[in-house]
Amino acid sequence: MNNQHERRDESKEDNAYIQRAEEKETIEEQIKSAFYFLENEGDFDNPAELLRYTMEKLEAYLHQRTTLHLKQEDFSELSSNLDLLELPIGRIFSYRGRPEIFGESSDSSYSFLQHTEGKEIKVYPLFQADTRQIHEARQFDELIILTGTDMGGRPRQAFADRVSIQDNTLGIESALEPFADGKWEIKEGSDSIMRVDHELTETYLADFTADGLTVSSNDGEILTLKWNPESNKMRVAKQPVTTVSDEAVPGHPR
Repeated sequence: MNNQHERRDESKEDNAYIQRAEEKETIEEQIKSAFYFLENEGDFDNPAELLRYTMEKLEAYLHQRTTLHLKQEDFSELSSNLDLLELPIGRIFSYRGRPEIFGESSDSSYSFLQHTEGKEIKVYPLFQADTRQIHEARQFDELIILTGTDMGGRPRQAFADRVSIQDNTLGIESALEPFADGKWEIKEGSDSIMRVDHELTETYLADFTADGLTVSSNDGEILTLKWNPESNKMRVAKQPVTTVSDEAVPGHPR
């Protein structure tokens, strides 16, 4: 009984932050206030509720035509952790909750695609309360390829997904063709690029160009994938995988 009472009190405290944000006059001020609480307050026990509120407000805000003219620096005034990726077909917004609050491998990633169809603004949720964090995105014809890191669990793994829009419906699926050579593995239908020869080896995006992407691992191995227009997916290149030094791998954590 005491535990139920404590949980109700905790929820009431978290709702207080939402109530304080709601007191602001404009949606921009509400979002900015909510982001401030998320990133500077640490005395709540259910931050996921405040995060959901903030992301719902952000999604509603992105439906406003005035936001089409805003740039990264404008959105950074709402939160310095709100990332914007510009594409010909639209714009991708992504946010991940502070690891100090949500944990390193938490499902605190949110992302949206803002897309115009004629005079209408569409906002499509991509990842919601997810472990995948988007780092880069590119457009291949009418498809969007998202790449980044799946932060859930250990080891962390690079991922690549394919996004399409048909009849006002957004679809997301793996952007990878299956592959296995005893060292690297991409399972059928999976969007993760794994190392299977060493259990705790992490993989991450090293480079992403119009030709394809390069994935590296924390032991210096690299894997190159090329865009296959026949399958509209990334295929592992046929050249042998090469071991390189840490210094030679772009983006390698040092």
